[in-house]
Amino acid sequence: MIYPDTGALITLAWQRDTAVVLCSARRGDMGAATPRDALARVLGVAADRGIATMFGPELKCTLQNSYGAAPFGMDQWYSSAAIDAVGPFVADVYHYLPDMDIPVCETFNEHGAGQMEINLRPASGMQAWDRVML
Repeated sequence: MIYPDTGALITLAWQRDTAVVLCSARRGDMGAATPRDALARVLGVAADRGIATMFGPELKCTLQNSYGAAPFGMDQWYSSAAIDAVGPFVADVYHYLPDMDIPVCETFNEHGAGQMEINLRPASGMQAWDRVML
C-alpha cells in the first residue's frame, strides 16, 4: 500500500496547477518498503534516545549547455565569472525553490567544469530530506 504524506506536498512554483507529494509504502509484514520509511525508522530510534537531528544538505549538480559543454571551465574555479556564466540558473534557484518551501542557503561553483553546489538551510529530521527529494 502507498500512503501519501500531505506534510510533504508542494505545488510546483513554475507550474502552479501541478503538485508533488512524497509517499510511504508498506508491504505487509515486511514493514518499510522505501528509503524514506527506513529513514523514518532511524529518526524514530534517535528520538527515542533523546537525540534531535538536524541536517544541512549540500546538493551537487553539473551544468551543461544544449551542446553538452560546461558553461564555465576548470580555469574559473570558485570565481564570480563562473557564477555570471550561469546567472539565469542561479536566479531561478533563488526564485523558485523558496516558493516551494525549500530554503536555499547559498549557491556557488566548485572546482569541476560546470559543477555547482546548492546548500539548503538546516532543518530537522525528515523535513530536511523531504526538501532534497522535492
